[in-house]
Amino acid sequence: MVSLATVAQQAIAVSGKVTEGLLTYDYDLNPQPQLATSWDISPDGKTYTFHLRQGVKWHDGQPFTSADVAYSIQLLKQIHPRARSTFANVNDIKRVA
Repeated sequence: MVSLATVAQQAIAVSGKVTEGLLTYDYDLNPQPQLATSWDISPDGKTYTFHLRQGVKWHDGQPFTSADVAYSIQLLKQIHPRARSTFANVNDIKRVA
């Protein structure tokens, strides 16, 4: 089980070894690139634009896309105990080509 549907410590410990997020954080909690190579934040702080790493593939060879990010965030908002509050202020996800 990956951390998508649980907050169990055992799953969280393993999940970080087999999945990646858009960002990771250093020891001072500064965001660092992971699947997002960079990001922009609108002047009002309400819109975040993530620029995705190119050439990333899923285990089945399919490319990683913005549709995957949108789906993951929407799914996490529905089923993950902690993500409900983490993404509570996410009102809309738009995919930009």
